[in-house]
Parts: sequence; structure tokens; C-alpha cells
Amino acid sequence: MKAFRVFLQLLFFASVVAETSFIYNGFHNVNLSLYDASYITPDGILSVISYSPKNIGHAFYPSPLQLKPNTSATTLSFSTTFVFSISPMYPKIGGHGLAFVLSSTKEPRDCLPNQYLGLPNDTTDAKFSTHLVAVEFDVVQNIELSDINDNHIGIDINSLISNISQPAAYFNGNGSNQTHSIDLKSGIPITAWIEYSGKEKLMNIAISPFPSPRPDKPLISFPLDLSSVIDEYMHVGFSASTGLLFAAHDVLGWSFSIDRKAEDLDLSKLPSLMKAKKKLHRKGFGVGIALASATLALLMILGGLQNDLFKEYFY
Repeated sequence: MKAFRVFLQLLFFASVVAETSFIYNGFHNVNLSLYDASYITPDGILSVISYSPKNIGHAFYPSPLQLKPNTSATTLSFSTTFVFSISPMYPKIGGHGLAFVLSSTKEPRDCLPNQYLGLPNDTTDAKFSTHLVAVEFDVVQNIELSDINDNHIGIDINSLISNISQPAAYFNGNGSNQTHSIDLKSGIPITAWIEYSGKEKLMNIAISPFPSPRPDKPLISFPLDLSSVIDEYMHVGFSASTGLLFAAHDVLGWSFSIDRKAEDLDLSKLPSLMKAKKKLHRKGFGVGIALASATLALLMILGGLQNDLFKEYFY
């Protein structure tokens, strides 16, 4: 009986570990909760939203994660890293952006496209008591949301007006304070690191172009106590939206851990964004050829009919 209890304890411990740490080097055969326009491509890329105008996409880890030991406790530390890409249909034009999200529900209500990144606005947050913490990678400037520019990273607490934001950039290393800007909607893969320290009550965010190493300094280091903001259990995932000018918002790999550093992604196992784009372009080219051929055939038929009618009336 004692051995059986020990076995149950070990089984429970294993399940807890499994639910507080995961890594996806690509998304083949991965169980995620996908909503609206989100899907996983045959290449193993998580498409949070693709080339679809005025639409939203949500992708969440399927189970809620315990981020507090109990409802009144301090929020536990957590860490995540992921590789993402934002590729406009037309070069440098389109959006609106991607957000990493902690949400009290994986089906937030009254979410909006365009500048709202697929998330509820302040009014719907209050109406449905949705608790949200988001790190936004925003590629369109919206004055109503106090955006600093059209290429920035921000921390949002129950609102899409960021508590802090910085132009997208990374430190070049060797202790230098010099940063290099990075275009979030360039279509190139970008690695992001987000870490929250429950002890220090501090959130750090860094990015760099893939596959460059992690910068030695974070772009954003923001004092933040999440204990009064989030619930004991929260859902983690991604949200994105498009407007009339749209872009593909993709995630190539994702790692997340509670109370320890997220495991590094295996860069050699991540799906190739370039191969996926070539397939998409070939498919688009094929569709274009088919449409052109059909149009030409239709014109030839119409031309033939017109010729027959001409002969009928004038000969």
C-alpha cells in the first residue's frame, strides 16, 4: 500500500511537471486549442492568422497553467521563448500584429480585429471580467491606443494601451548600450524571450533576428507585480489580427516554463519559413495560371460566339 501511494505521488508530480513546462520545436502532431483563423500548416508552422483581411486568430496551450500556489499568493516566475514572423501580403504594408497572451479564458469574448490584435477592448474586459496580460509585437501605429510608432513592443495589462513600450530593437552585445532596430514586419523570423520574476516583480523582454543568440541585455525591463492582475490559473498562447491590409503571423517554435528558465529551442528542428513561403508562392502562382487560362478560354469562347453571330447577321 505504501509503495502504491509513492507511485501515485510520483505520477502526480510527473503530471504537474508536464503542465508547467513544455517545448515545441515546430508544431507537428501538437495538441493546441485553435480558434477563429488559427491553424497548423503541413510544414508544422503555427499560423496564428494568415492572409485573411479583417480577421482574428487565437492559439492556446490546451490546459490552464497554475501561476499561483493559491488565489491570494504571489505570482510564480515564468519564462517563455518563441520564434515568430510577420509577413505582409504586400511588402512593408499590412498588419496588425502578434501578442503573447496570459488570459483567464482561452475563449475571450467580443474580440476585435484591426488594431486590437484579436483581443477584447477595455469595455469587454470589464464586462466579462477577462484578465489579460499581453506582450504585443505591434506593426501599425494607432493614435487612439497611444502607440509610439508602427514598429514596437509593449506590455499590456487589461488594456491595449501599453503600460510601457519600446521601438523594436536589440542590443548588440559586449555590454554596449547601442541597439540595432529590427523591422517586425520584415518577414524574417525573430526570436523573443519573455521572463517574469515573481520574487523581483520584474518583467524582461528581449528579441533578436533568428538565429542570432540572445542579447545580453533586455530591451524592456519593467517593474510589475502580477499578483493582483492574474488568476490562480491562466491560459497561455498567442493572438493576432489583420485589417484591410493583411499579413501572415506565424510561430515556428515555442517553449514555456514555470519557476525556471524556459528550455532553449532546437534551431535545427524548427520548420523552414522559406520553404513554406515558396510552397505558398507556387500555389498562388498555380492558381494565377489557372485563372489566367480560364479567362483566356472564356475570351476565346466569347470571341467565337461573337464571330458566329456576326456571320449569322451579315452573311
